[in-house]
Amino acid sequence: QEKDKLLVVISDGATCGSKDTLKKVADNIEREGISVLGLGIYDDNVEEIYTNHYMVKTQEDLDGLGEYLCSYLKSKIFK
Repeated sequence: QEKDKLLVVISDGATCGSKDTLKKVADNIEREGISVLGLGIYDDNVEEIYTNHYMVKTQEDLDGLGEYLCSYLKSKIFK
């Protein structure tokens, strides 16, 4: 019943199955009105799978994660 829904997927790159299949699933979820955010931990696959994504590869990336999440959530909640 909530207006805004968000699914956060944290990935270490060990995709169980096909990246193409996972992308189709994520796209279908988004078509249902649920925002999907892929967070990659040393994982470039999130760029190919999720429209909205953030990658953590360095200490600086990790330091910026909080700011990114706040900005992303604000853009979804306060449209």
